[in-house]
Amino acid sequence: MIRKTRASSKPSGERGIALNSGKSEKTPKIALRHSRIGLRLLLLPVVVSISYEINRWVGRHDNLCSRILSAPGKWLQRLTTNEPDDSMIECAIRALELVIPEQKGSDAW
Repeated sequence: MIRKTRASSKPSGERGIALNSGKSEKTPKIALRHSRIGLRLLLLPVVVSISYEINRWVGRHDNLCSRILSAPGKWLQRLTTNEPDDSMIECAIRALELVIPEQKGSDAW
């Protein structure tokens, strides 16, 4: 990119046309954004595995600490779910009746 310099900002021998290197001012921001995305992708398995282990521990124990850790999830579940109505319950019972074998043990592999 070619740009003109101001005549008053430089000594008389340096006036004229200056060549810009062609790099935009956004290049460091883009590089920073890509490095952040890469770092998040690299840390994703670590966060998922820690969350998985905490979830397993909370499922196995019933104490104050496990109740505190599981409380936000239960609050969110309370906001996002509704009680099933009678038709939904009937449908679920019918679906369960269809998969339960008539004779005990006939579903063994």
